[in-house]
Amino acid sequence: MKLDNEFVIAIGGKAGQGVLSMGDFIRHIVQDLGLYSFVWVDYPSLIKGGHNVVFIRVSSEPVYAPVEYITYLIALDSESIEIHYDDMVKDGVLIYDKDSTKQEIHTKPSKKQPFFGVGVPFQAISRGINKSPRYANTAAIATLHFVLGWSLDGYKSLIKKKFKKKSQTIVDDNINAIDQAYQYVEDNYDTIFHNTLLKGAAKPYYAIDGSQALAFGAIKAGVKFTAAYPMTPATPIFDHLAKHADDYGIIAKQAEDEISAICMTVGASYAGARALTMSSGGGFSLMVEALGLSGITETPLVVINAMRGGPSTGLPTKTEQSDLRFVLHASQGEFPRVVLAPGDSVELYTMIQHAFNLADLYQLPVIVLTDKYLATSQMMFPQDIDINAISVDRGIVIKKKADIGSDTYARYLFTKDGVSPRAFPGTRGITFHSGSDEHNEYGEISEDHINRVKMMDKRMKKEHSLLPHIPKPEVYGNPYAELTLISWGSTKWACIEAVELLAKQDITANVLHFSYIYPFNIKKTQPLLDRIQKSVVVENNATGQFAGLLKQYFNFEPQHALLKYDGHPFYPQEISKIIHNTMF
Repeated sequence: MKLDNEFVIAIGGKAGQGVLSMGDFIRHIVQDLGLYSFVWVDYPSLIKGGHNVVFIRVSSEPVYAPVEYITYLIALDSESIEIHYDDMVKDGVLIYDKDSTKQEIHTKPSKKQPFFGVGVPFQAISRGINKSPRYANTAAIATLHFVLGWSLDGYKSLIKKKFKKKSQTIVDDNINAIDQAYQYVEDNYDTIFHNTLLKGAAKPYYAIDGSQALAFGAIKAGVKFTAAYPMTPATPIFDHLAKHADDYGIIAKQAEDEISAICMTVGASYAGARALTMSSGGGFSLMVEALGLSGITETPLVVINAMRGGPSTGLPTKTEQSDLRFVLHASQGEFPRVVLAPGDSVELYTMIQHAFNLADLYQLPVIVLTDKYLATSQMMFPQDIDINAISVDRGIVIKKKADIGSDTYARYLFTKDGVSPRAFPGTRGITFHSGSDEHNEYGEISEDHINRVKMMDKRMKKEHSLLPHIPKPEVYGNPYAELTLISWGSTKWACIEAVELLAKQDITANVLHFSYIYPFNIKKTQPLLDRIQKSVVVENNATGQFAGLLKQYFNFEPQHALLKYDGHPFYPQEISKIIHNTMF
């Protein structure tokens, strides 16, 4: 079998069978071989059981998106074979446990079975070592090495590194399982499966999932407090921060619920700490009243909403982009806010830092949107990125009484840009009032209609004042292409790769990608929309929420909307195929 420059490995099984651990092992091996990878996962909302699968896209070139096919499937149970049978490419390879698989699998491809079958007694090999099935997965990965023609040296080195702290016996038993499985395939199969993938020469990179990128970016931004209540898929962000809390002087508090979490976060920020909370749509729904508290007290706040399928509990472990309109209008009344939607690992890392700066500079809440697909996918983070490119900016902070220029401190002073000088509680010689009611410049409750208008106008000015910090959307590809794919957030790289596929069909296309969602910088964005010839918006929701925003704010109506809301991310091949069949 010959492939040009990439293939996809999938590992399928039930929760508890070590699917995720196997994926992590293989990804490390791929990187050590000098190849690039992109890893995405799919699993049900069950504590135990249910079908789990890890996909590892391996390439000699950088890749940032999932694809629809499987080249090599390691099936840890019969269900995995049934589910992914039709996803296998012609002349692909199915690796399975020959003693526990119900289906009849043939060694060589046929009209009925387009792929090779390699059956190995994984559990029997493992039980022969220590009467336990714990080394079956080790044997399965060894079989993959034979199929791919990879040396076992790197795999064995990784085993020694991973398990040396446990015991030498565990290391030796794993090595034994590797050797036995490899020997079994060598003795029983004469078919040469070896893939002729281009030799790996990847530039040094880190492999990082979206949750890690957000957490590390927050640490770099100087976060000192975080509170959250567990909710998929936001929990890993909190877990990473809690894991490194002692290293970076962070207070990490698992709250009793989402209301407590955001109230604690608002309080920590009010006291002067950079503070962060996170949840998914259901938890964010509980947070919205306190979001308004941040708005009226002009307290900086950063909130991450990791989207999943709704409404209500919906699809707890599947992806969607359906909270956009919700976060734009969350909480009663009107107040300024910023909404960001990073599209890859670098944007996740950098934009959370921008979020903290914007929150401090303009004293308002900033909402960062990610989703299950982006939060849990493992992608490349280049080592040559300047991780110190963004400096911490806390905005206007009064540090002593002499700085206020008068005898009394007006916390909510009317200013030209809407931003009042901020003092932290406890600043020597300065006292002030704050509350959730409307107030005057000194924080004293006021229901005077003239003051109300002035205070509302003061706060809302911020949305205009911060526009210089909002960059224009990025254009990828020929700026004057005949077709523009409009993406936002996590659809970025699926669209970019779809453009490359369309080029092979003589369709010139580009991508207009939005990461800074609200407020729009209309002056910078309108010219980019005006030169579009044909357009299609690509988004993971049922109602075309971002397309509606383009109509509302720019009077721009995309000709087509490619919408997907089945819980899965977009695939480049899927996008290019639909566009080719419906628009050309």
